[in-house]
Amino acid sequence: MANLNLLERDRKRYLKNAHDKRYINFRKEADKDRLDHDTFINKLNELINDEYQRIPVTTIRSKMPPKSFTLALRHDTMVTLAAFDGTKYEFYSSHIKDAKNKDTSSPMPMFKKQFLDRTGKTLVEAFGKTAQYFKVCVPQPIYYQSSLYPNYQKLKGVCKEDFSSHYPSCASQKLPDANTAKVVNEYVLPDEEYEFAFYPETGHIAIYNELDSHKYIKEQNLYGADITNRKFKTDYLGHETKTVLMKAAKEKIVELEVYYDIKNKCLKGTPEYDHAKLFLNKFLGMFEQNDPKSYKSLPFAHLAAVIKWRANIKMFKLIKKIGDTKIIQIVVDGLLHFGQAVGTKEKKMGNLICEEENATVIQRGINQYIVFGKEITKCHAGLDVDIESDNIKDWKASEKIMFVKYIKSIIDIEEI
Repeated sequence: MANLNLLERDRKRYLKNAHDKRYINFRKEADKDRLDHDTFINKLNELINDEYQRIPVTTIRSKMPPKSFTLALRHDTMVTLAAFDGTKYEFYSSHIKDAKNKDTSSPMPMFKKQFLDRTGKTLVEAFGKTAQYFKVCVPQPIYYQSSLYPNYQKLKGVCKEDFSSHYPSCASQKLPDANTAKVVNEYVLPDEEYEFAFYPETGHIAIYNELDSHKYIKEQNLYGADITNRKFKTDYLGHETKTVLMKAAKEKIVELEVYYDIKNKCLKGTPEYDHAKLFLNKFLGMFEQNDPKSYKSLPFAHLAAVIKWRANIKMFKLIKKIGDTKIIQIVVDGLLHFGQAVGTKEKKMGNLICEEENATVIQRGINQYIVFGKEITKCHAGLDVDIESDNIKDWKASEKIMFVKYIKSIIDIEEI
């Protein structure tokens, strides 16, 4: 019944908007066409060459000026392009072949209810809310591949280790309460009362007796070649002129540990397992919405900043323990390295789990490798053709992936 109610709500909203001249009714007003990939790319290039302005996806008429266009990847199955030349609207779509069916439902509604039932508070009441510009304090995850170890060569004596529920473990700890926020017009450190400090001019944070992201910025090479585009400055000299201080929230997100236990105790493929895994995988992304409307319902960039800095710094400390020259590659929460295993076999949230020891690895790029150990493990991010082959050189990207990759190489695409 809930789904029917949603459909009915959307139908009424559409009917309302269809007769409201403030909104563009692309279905009735636009010239529409479904294009193959090449024709779609040609049309996009034509708009760019004609100096059309790229704007966020919108149906509000006043927000789509003459010579503007929107571009969106919709549910990983279709790319759409809407344009307005000042007189007429155009709407084009190009479907992505072989799109995978996957559950994209949000786990947040149920989580919000569980949190409210347990604490008697909404998430905003417990943790406050911050403006979307606070995302400047959210660091990028770590993707790193050492230049010391070439692709396509057999690397022996390798360990594969991963942090178990890396982000959830960092989120289950103490978190800031933006309801207590105060702005200080100078650079100050957190203290016992205000345990969290955010520096929006450089994108750094500090947590009392826990971490100070300024100390780790020299690890910038671990963020990849585009470090100059990162949101935080790499030349920090203590010159910030503004600090946002927050007290620690009284509540913690204990639901994360509950879901983790459910995932570990239930059989893979059962509804309970799938729901728990979906929640653990998706909850942090819900705090990092790019769309202003979506962010308005989950305005928690300050939480995302704390969680991701904790996770990154945990990885930085592990790298120092292992030794820089022994690292082969890092992908967010896992790494391949030479030498003895550092982790454990004990499945516990936040533990570094050793999955393979003394294995042989062949890599062909970041997050593209085969581990020959007790089992054969394959990672093939961005590749989906011939990936069953044990010859890593056979792997390649399908038309679907190449199309989206090409679109993204032309211009950033908004995912819906």
